[in-house]
Amino acid sequence: TPVDFIYLDSYSLRIVKNHISIERDKLKPGKWFYLRAPKLFVEKILPKLTHKLGDFAEINYGVNTYANNFFYMTDISSQYDIDYAANPEKFEDWGVTARNENELREQGLIYIENEGGERFVINRPDTVPLVRTPKELKEYKIKEVRKLCLFTNEPGEFTKKYIAWGEKQLVKPRGQKDPVIGYNNLPSVSKRKKWYSINEIEPSNIISPKFVMDRFFVSASDYQIICDNILYTIKSKVKNIIVYLNSTLFYITMELYLRRLGGGVGEIMVKDYEQIPVPDFNKLDLSQIEFLPDREMKRYFEEIKMEDRRKLDSEILRAMGVQGISLDDLYKEFVELVEDRIVKADRPLK
Repeated sequence: TPVDFIYLDSYSLRIVKNHISIERDKLKPGKWFYLRAPKLFVEKILPKLTHKLGDFAEINYGVNTYANNFFYMTDISSQYDIDYAANPEKFEDWGVTARNENELREQGLIYIENEGGERFVINRPDTVPLVRTPKELKEYKIKEVRKLCLFTNEPGEFTKKYIAWGEKQLVKPRGQKDPVIGYNNLPSVSKRKKWYSINEIEPSNIISPKFVMDRFFVSASDYQIICDNILYTIKSKVKNIIVYLNSTLFYITMELYLRRLGGGVGEIMVKDYEQIPVPDFNKLDLSQIEFLPDREMKRYFEEIKMEDRRKLDSEILRAMGVQGISLDDLYKEFVELVEDRIVKADRPLK
């Protein structure tokens, strides 16, 4: 059977050929599949991974606004009282009648500062929480998100004023010498039916990384959010899928399917995520398993020492019917996989 990847030893070649023969119509590891698949993982776990993540979830690119200074903003409503007291005429000229933050919120408004450093009052429903960079994701559970993105098809009264302001600004397109008047006239922005609308991006409550170094994670929130295009959103058909996506089993498959970039960085594209092998979630009960600890994510070699992680992985393996496997042996394979990527990039181990 022809394969589209190369293995360095006969054992791995035999195991993968057998797996392809059995699962030819279900799983087809891509050309970025790791060159030396871990023995314990391949023997005990891979046969249980009969489906692809794309069978159960929709993975989408984050947003690319092409005009972050206009679209990206921070909620600074807590500073409204001070700014209003210093210059009430500014807000009155904008048409705002709210004299303090409480009145502002009661009227469905929000005081924002965009990434260009300009401050405005706009309609709160015309924004959506935004995860800007992976550095903002320090914990598995996404709590407060201060960054926002303009996100509307039918803007409210004050958001319309903000949009009109944006159409009058002098903006320099990236890679071009001459500026243009109006964010709406930026080349990529102007192609939209409504230049200010990026609502083709669907918010979700699960965010996954595009780039991996020494932290593996998939974060979740209780509310709908969007992310920048260096992250992905996951919309799942499976209840509580987040616990499996944060298992070391899934982290191993992330490592196996990522593309190695320079400096030890791994990149996972949407189609890579879609192809990652997973169990048949229609037959796997995840409802009684919990894992969104109130703590920071740790680096791969520290994370495997955490009791809540060991408990999670044990429960996932039990639910999958995997027997006769030592967590310590599984973690050893995981660490070796990650360190192979990092060491080959001449990164010093911690």
